[in-house]
Amino acid sequence: MLDIIKRGHKWRFTVSYLLFVIGVCTFSDKSSTSIIFYAFALLFAAFSLLEIASNKWLLFVNGALKAELLFLCILAASIFWQNSSAYYSTRLLTISIIVFFCILTAQWLNSTDDVCLALGCMVWANVFNCLYRFSTGGISEVLGKYVSDYSLIVGANDLAVTMVIVFSFSIFLYRRWNKKVYLVTAILFFSVGLMTASRKALVGFLLVIIIQYAIKDKRLIKNVLFVGLIIGAFWLVLSKVEIFSYAFDRLQRLIGFTKGETSIVDHSSEIRRSMREIGFNAFLQNPVLGYGVGYSYTKLGYGTYLHNNFVEVGVSLGIIGLIAFYLPHLLITYKALSLRKNHDINLLALSVIIVMLVMDYGAVTYFSKFIYLTLTVVYSLVYLEKQDEFQ
Repeated sequence: MLDIIKRGHKWRFTVSYLLFVIGVCTFSDKSSTSIIFYAFALLFAAFSLLEIASNKWLLFVNGALKAELLFLCILAASIFWQNSSAYYSTRLLTISIIVFFCILTAQWLNSTDDVCLALGCMVWANVFNCLYRFSTGGISEVLGKYVSDYSLIVGANDLAVTMVIVFSFSIFLYRRWNKKVYLVTAILFFSVGLMTASRKALVGFLLVIIIQYAIKDKRLIKNVLFVGLIIGAFWLVLSKVEIFSYAFDRLQRLIGFTKGETSIVDHSSEIRRSMREIGFNAFLQNPVLGYGVGYSYTKLGYGTYLHNNFVEVGVSLGIIGLIAFYLPHLLITYKALSLRKNHDINLLALSVIIVMLVMDYGAVTYFSKFIYLTLTVVYSLVYLEKQDEFQ
């Protein structure tokens, strides 16, 4: 963490953004700790607005921010067909706040070095996040009193998605700065991701490893063999280390479920498939605008979201909302594929986007604060790298 602060020629941004991301990832989703998030957010906003005022900056709104603002406008307009005023208000407030802070974040990112500082802050903020979760759960409770039939970390879905993303950031920063400490952070995120027993995390980690290492250069055969060794070690750790046995069991059940093996019962996959089918059928009945936020909670019989972001956004905001939400993903992919010089940036951007799309099949992320920050920062990285290529 000190290394990030020392690198930060924009020390106000580095320190305040680090605290802000700690607030987002660690404190923002619990009412008992949300005051900490708001305190850190106000600090970051104060530094950002003072910097903008003192330098007479014009607000810079890049392609990803424009897409996020478009999605926010569509969400706001859905008041005319919204299904639940409570869910509508909550989602609108959450996304409005995070888009505002995404705009502030983008003002600081004027070079790829600035973006790497932001990525470093996101990595170290989640080191704090992991250690905080261990400490509040009690290290002896988490690691000592192990129960094989439960995940070790609560809040598994959101945490799993975050761990996979910062895992990819750690690998990128290790390559860019040649600091072995980022391999250590990658191992931490990998371990905590496995402790959630989230199958999305298992698939996400594998995808990041394959994308970032199998095609990192032209030595394809050597890279594939290396990835094979990593995956073999990955499987061995899952199958032999007791604290990961629940994750391994869930992975086996998922594999059996996808193969149609009736002897392996996976109630979670069955329920989620049923949710997707009901939600998709509802979407087909009103595909343009959807039924408004909250429809899945109040009308489809489950009392929760549909565990599939594509279906959830489609049911809520229709095809218009779907296109707007995934427009930043498409923009990042297009710019990453058009880069010619920095292969590591290509691989980072593509791995993050592919992982997001795959994990959205089993998670709802359209109101995830960390997802919006990730899209903003990764877009800035590929955008600035593309600008450098033209100069």
